[in-house]
Amino acid sequence: MPESEAVRLLEGRLVEQAVEVERLRAKTRSLRDELARVRASRDVGASSSTQPPSGDLAVWL
Repeated sequence: MPESEAVRLLEGRLVEQAVEVERLRAKTRSLRDELARVRASRDVGASSSTQPPSGDLAVWL
């Protein structure tokens, strides 16, 4: 395989990986936001109820 073709293939892989990294960063932000909402909801619920939340996202993570 010529060097220029190998370089193009590697550059393509790097672009794919950069896209995947950005997708994972967005997913991480989304999950952190959801975790914060769950914790805030749990804190509000704890002050008005003694029943623990079911399916807590913190346990899932």
